[in-house]
Amino acid sequence: MGTAASPTSVWSRPGRLGLLAIVVVLLGTLPSAPRWVYFWDTKVKLQIAANLVEGRGAVITDPTPNDSFFVHVGRDGRRVSHYPILACLGWLPTYWLVKLGGPPIGGLPTLIALAALCSILAAWGLRSGLRPAIALGGAFLACLGSVLWPSSAFEYDSVADAVGLGVLLWAAAGTRLRDWAVAGATLGLVLCTRQTSIILAAPALALALAQAPRAEWWRRVLVAGVAALPGVAATIAWNYYAYGTPIWTGSGIGRYLVSPFTADYWWAVLGFIASPGKGVLFYSPTLLALPFVLPALVRRFRTAVVGLAAFALASVLVYARFEFWTGDWAWGPRYLMGWAVAAAPLAWLAAEWVERRGASARAAAVAVGVGLIALQAAPIAAGAVGFYIRDVALPLQQAGVLRTQRILEQVGKEDARALYFDVRRSSIVHLAQRAVAMLRAGGRVRDRLLADLVAACAAPLAALLAFLVVVRGDLLPRRGKA
Repeated sequence: MGTAASPTSVWSRPGRLGLLAIVVVLLGTLPSAPRWVYFWDTKVKLQIAANLVEGRGAVITDPTPNDSFFVHVGRDGRRVSHYPILACLGWLPTYWLVKLGGPPIGGLPTLIALAALCSILAAWGLRSGLRPAIALGGAFLACLGSVLWPSSAFEYDSVADAVGLGVLLWAAAGTRLRDWAVAGATLGLVLCTRQTSIILAAPALALALAQAPRAEWWRRVLVAGVAALPGVAATIAWNYYAYGTPIWTGSGIGRYLVSPFTADYWWAVLGFIASPGKGVLFYSPTLLALPFVLPALVRRFRTAVVGLAAFALASVLVYARFEFWTGDWAWGPRYLMGWAVAAAPLAWLAAEWVERRGASARAAAVAVGVGLIALQAAPIAAGAVGFYIRDVALPLQQAGVLRTQRILEQVGKEDARALYFDVRRSSIVHLAQRAVAMLRAGGRVRDRLLADLVAACAAPLAALLAFLVVVRGDLLPRRGKA
């Protein structure tokens, strides 16, 4: 069974394979998703969405733990937030779930976005000439076998960057100009969700220049730009409605920026990539293979590598300027979640190598993939973020090691090195220690951990089952075909 796409496969239609990806991701991740709204960012967004639906307007009515950050006096004295309107409306699924009597799953919208990303990556794989099973397997590894899964479960909307990047890579892998309209419209919507997603302009331009025929790059840029206008217009309209100005900068983000290319800046760059507490390579271990297979990756997915490199460079250069580059108490590199998209072509490249080495190698590769997905279940099952604050951060603050006063809200730049560059204080090391302690404790503590692990293992099991179903479909002809 080769990796090249088969026109006779019952799963060779992107819509069919994409729907399967969405169903598997949602069925696999929702059983273990935390049944509460954890972060104040999410609580503020959810409050605004609820007030809008219930007729009170897109305003903040309840106190927040830090009104100077979350609350801004907008037009006509409204108490508004600096979040774009779609960032707030995106949490309506959680709102409606609660209204219907369900649990308040704070990560529901971000897990829906993760499912959409998986379908997009599977479609990109098909467009790149891969068999459906291989395309789907790489999409699963990128979305479930990386930091994307636990980060989405923990409510981090940086998954929107990954969605935008995935659509761009899908468009650049094809030949149709109208696909760039889809990409542009998606980027406009993402910008309505996260204003910092403007960094996606870098991979968009790079991919438009790299796609053949290169002389047509300006048409691709024009089509994408025009398609993005509705999203940009919606952002401008919201800014005017809420703040009385089309371009609003009242969030005061300048207070939280460090000067570029200073010591603080370079510490953030290093921390993003290689620190044991926040390094993307530690939280998405598949990416560790990048330096070793980069030449082969360039040969096989040259255009995609250009876009991925542009995104990686832009994200580091921009987010390293944030004083809170650590993403507060996020699990792993909150702002670099989009890097995990590169795991998909890495998996596809590995599949081409494995296919030439027989059934035993294929079985081993599937086992490794399932293991990598199961590994990402651990922080969700063990409640990694909350216990890290309790067991590591608070004792360090009480001992005078950390200088940040509002330790429950964010980590100051002066404490980032103490927390995230020391292996002993890494979230991953703490997670392993906590899991061992819970197992040794026995009783209800151990039983709770095991029950949560069983629920979290729904994702790797669902992914494995779907992969095997599609493998079987690869070997069956479509109805009416020879």
